[in-house]
Amino acid sequence: MNWDTVGAIAELIGAVGVILSLLYLARQIRQGTQASRRVAVRELMGAGDNLLQQLGDDRERADLWVRGLETPEKLDDAERIQFSSLLLQNVRTWEQAYHWSKTDQLEGWVTEGNDALRNAILDSPGFSVWFERRKAWISSEFRQVLENELRIIDEKNSTAQ
Repeated sequence: MNWDTVGAIAELIGAVGVILSLLYLARQIRQGTQASRRVAVRELMGAGDNLLQQLGDDRERADLWVRGLETPEKLDDAERIQFSSLLLQNVRTWEQAYHWSKTDQLEGWVTEGNDALRNAILDSPGFSVWFERRKAWISSEFRQVLENELRIIDEKNSTAQ
């Protein structure tokens, strides 16, 4: 066997090693992406469950939530602060979901349910009042998303009447 043949075999073995390394790396990246998505889903669901638990475990808080969404003008100062805190917690969860979905961290089934719940809350008088007063608390990008969704809801409601 001459040195040219040995060199060619060594190059072939090296190339196979590089290909195997790239395949291994691609697999690791895919697994990391899947793990990242699972963490995002778990975190988002946990935040939503936390709010639901707050409302489900405390009758007064649930009553405050309903009154705040339906007739915000009837809330006293302390109730407005509580209601605002609950809404801001909710909006921050929505915003997190929005940014994660933009980077493909969330799958469609997660955002589908989140969007439906968000639209139901956006369609309430209490959210509209709160949003006009507190929209500066929301990032400009997500504020625009909410403003667009509110516009769509308003158009839908006006054509339904």
